[in-house]
Amino acid sequence: IYYSPGSRFGAGPIVRIKTDGSSREVIENNIVRNLAVKGNYLYYVTGDLKLIRSKSDGTEKTLLVDDNVTDLALSGQWLIYPHLVADKQTGNMTEEIMKVRLDGKLTSKLEGSVCSGKMIADEQAIYCSTQSGIIKIMTDGSGSSEILLGERPFFLNMTQDRFIYSASDS
Repeated sequence: IYYSPGSRFGAGPIVRIKTDGSSREVIENNIVRNLAVKGNYLYYVTGDLKLIRSKSDGTEKTLLVDDNVTDLALSGQWLIYPHLVADKQTGNMTEEIMKVRLDGKLTSKLEGSVCSGKMIADEQAIYCSTQSGIIKIMTDGSGSSEILLGERPFFLNMTQDRFIYSASDS
């Protein structure tokens, strides 16, 4: 089991334990904002908004994305992430959805896709919480649709065909 103890915002080190709770070991001692595990690799967003890949024991760290990564979701052989950028016309900060292959060798922007909250993904789609609900964006960037309106999800997860989330009405 890999987890990151810390505040309610998830910022803390990466810790590994056995499923019986024994053998607690700190794998990464720096602040980690988000963590995903696939096979023998860990993928995580650092406190300074960089996307890192390491072996599951914390060795062989590789910088995949250098700046402004705010979240992380796995989708097949891709890592999907919002990238914080300044709007060229207004200067306001916005999050564009990007994807990078698990090996870090190919990065691309999902055209027309913006995410402003927590994000999860499966093989076909990205689900993103927004100020007014949940949107669904195809992983190839070919369209989006509103899934839930009228609630403001803070945490978001999915199991089979159901969303699990907590929402704020303000």
